[in-house]
Amino acid sequence: MTQQERPTVVVSRRVKPGYEAAFQTWVQGFTNAVAATPGYVSHQAIPPVGQAQPDWVFVFTFEDPASLRAWVEHPTRTKWLEESEPMLEGPYQAQLISGLEALFGLKSPAEAKPPAVWKLALATMAGLWPTAMINAWLLGPHLGHMGIPLRTFIISAVTVAQMTWIVMPLVTRSLKHWIQPRK
Repeated sequence: MTQQERPTVVVSRRVKPGYEAAFQTWVQGFTNAVAATPGYVSHQAIPPVGQAQPDWVFVFTFEDPASLRAWVEHPTRTKWLEESEPMLEGPYQAQLISGLEALFGLKSPAEAKPPAVWKLALATMAGLWPTAMINAWLLGPHLGHMGIPLRTFIISAVTVAQMTWIVMPLVTRSLKHWIQPRK
């Protein structure tokens, strides 16, 4: 299975005020538990960035759907999630991404001819460039005291979250008939 075909789960959670340090400790233990799971490939835990990105965002990738399902159904996962609930507010939000069609909201290759890669690249650029510029403009002054690697990481993390849940759904809805025309 290629990296693009591996199932990836994106989860966002908001921490109650006053629980930030305890949740940071929980994150370390939880991500270690996930990493010890058979079929685990990678993860990323992105902390909040003020009002621009108030939630923690977690991205977990597994080798195949069976590995992901085994983790979702594993009692260790249930234990860790129950332990985190008192520290969190708002609903649990998760999204499964299994390939570019999921990111773009397009039909799978089994349902329709895949779009041209150059169209996906242009659609991505149409959303990415203004999003990255606005984030650099808004967040840059507040992050100026940080080194370039950390500042770039934070702006990138916010941009990726916005692209995944806000920008690309809007762009692909607007350009859907151009990206993947009907047969």
